[in-house]
Amino acid sequence: MFGWFSRKASKEDIQEYTKMLTTVAMKDEYEDKTQLTNMYNFIKEKHITDEQLAEAQSMACNNIWSNIMQDGIVTEDEAQKFSKYLLVCEHLTPKEVKYWNGKIELNRTLYDITVNDKLPIYDKNDVQIIYKDGEILHYSAYADMMKMKTITKKINYSGPSASIRICKGVRYHVGSMSVSRKTSSFWTSDSWGIFWISNMRIGFLGSSKAFAFPISKLFSISDGDGGLHIFKEGRATPYIIRLSEYEEPCAIISNLLNKQ
Repeated sequence: MFGWFSRKASKEDIQEYTKMLTTVAMKDEYEDKTQLTNMYNFIKEKHITDEQLAEAQSMACNNIWSNIMQDGIVTEDEAQKFSKYLLVCEHLTPKEVKYWNGKIELNRTLYDITVNDKLPIYDKNDVQIIYKDGEILHYSAYADMMKMKTITKKINYSGPSASIRICKGVRYHVGSMSVSRKTSSFWTSDSWGIFWISNMRIGFLGSSKAFAFPISKLFSISDGDGGLHIFKEGRATPYIIRLSEYEEPCAIISNLLNKQ
C-alpha cells in the first residue's frame, strides 16, 4: 500500500520503517491508531514505494523471527503474533507467506514435542501399512531411501600425435596415446516413498524398498551425508533417508526413545 510516489526513499528510511514494522508485530500493536498513523505519515513523508514496502516487510520477517528464536523455541503467543503480521503484510509474495507459515507450524510442533511432551498425530490413511493394536502414527513424509553410486568413465587422451594416410579409409597413427579412467561417487535415490514413525515402530514404505522395525531396536540416528542415517541394532550399515526437513522426525524419535 501507499506506493504513490515516483521518488524512492533512502536505504536508511527503509531500515527505519522495517524497525517500525518489527515493533508493531512484536508488541501486537495493530489496533494502536497512533502508531499506525505515524507509520502512514512516515510512508508519505519519505516517499516509500510499493517495491520498497515489499522489501521492508520481508526484512521485518527476518527481524521478527530472529527475536522470537532468541530462546530457541516458538511459543503459541509468538506464533500467533507472527501469523497476524503475515496476514496484514499485503506486499509479501505468496511464496514468502508459505515459507514463513511453514516455519511457524514446524516450530509450533517442536514446542509441543520438546516442552509439552505432546507428539503430533497423523492420519493413519497417510501410510498404507497394517497397524498393530494401539499403534499411533506420529509422523509421515515423502522421502527417498538413498544409496551411494560410483561411476567409472573411460577418458581418451592423446598427447602429441599425427596420422599418415596409407590408402583410402586407412590411416596410421604415430605419437603417444593413452586411456585413463575417472571415478566419481554421488548419492542417488534407491527408492521413493514415505518415511513414517509411530509410537511403536519406525519405517519406510517405498516404490521398491521398505523396512520397519520396533523403536526399541533403534540403535542411533544422525544427520549425515545423503540424509538421515538410521542405525538398527544388529545391522552393519544404516538406512539412509532423505527428507525435506529433519527437525520434526528427530524430535519425535528422541521423545520416543526417552520413554523406552
